[in-house]
This record gives sequence, C-alpha cells and structure tokens, in this order.
Amino acid sequence: MMKTPRYIGVVLTCLILAACQASTVPLETTAVLVAPTAQVQQQLSAAVAKMLGVASVTLADNALTASSYLAIERVPRTDASGQLLQGRVLEKPNTFRLLIKGQACWLEHMNTGKRMQLVDARCRVST
Repeated sequence: MMKTPRYIGVVLTCLILAACQASTVPLETTAVLVAPTAQVQQQLSAAVAKMLGVASVTLADNALTASSYLAIERVPRTDASGQLLQGRVLEKPNTFRLLIKGQACWLEHMNTGKRMQLVDARCRVST
C-alpha cells in the first residue's frame, strides 16, 4: 500500500512540469517593427541588400511594420519599347521574415536561412 503516495507524487510532479512548459514563451517568434526610425530603415535595407548580394535595395517606409514577411522580386529588364528582355520571369521572389528573440530583432532570409540582427530596431510579437 506504500505505492499510492509515491504514485501521487509522480503525478503531481508531471502536472507541475507540464504547467511550467505551457506558460513559457517561445524562444523566437514572428514580429513587426515598432516605429522604425530612418536609421532602422537604413539598417533594414542594408541587411536585405547584403543577404541578396546586391549593392542596394529600395524598401517602403512601412516595410515590416504591419506584417512579419517581406517579399522582394527582381526588377525585370526591358528594352526601349518596354518588352521583357528575358521573356517571362519565373524566378521565385526572395522572402524575408522578422523574428523577435528576447529583446533582439532578427531578419531571416527564408530562401537561404541566413539571419542578421537589426541592432537598432525595436520590434514586438506580431498578432
């Protein structure tokens, strides 16, 4: 009959551990920028350009403020009459997402898995 108290102790321990795990915040989650300054926008553009391997990119002022995701498509080259030089563009867009881990904001290039921290940015969990 000594097994009953031990059994109850094991069950209680399992319940406590399960409750602790259920209340923890994920290590990282998708996020949006909070009131990005010109410096943050410049840092974001530089990070995107670096991960794409290009000199520069132009992003909207509200990039990553309403959504955690950003898609970048190559500008198709055209001739003088406006016709595409290479025919249809079949290349997939480059996709980025903003993550928050602790208090740090991270930009992830989803096509490659590369990440860069946006040091000056403030972000919050996206809803």
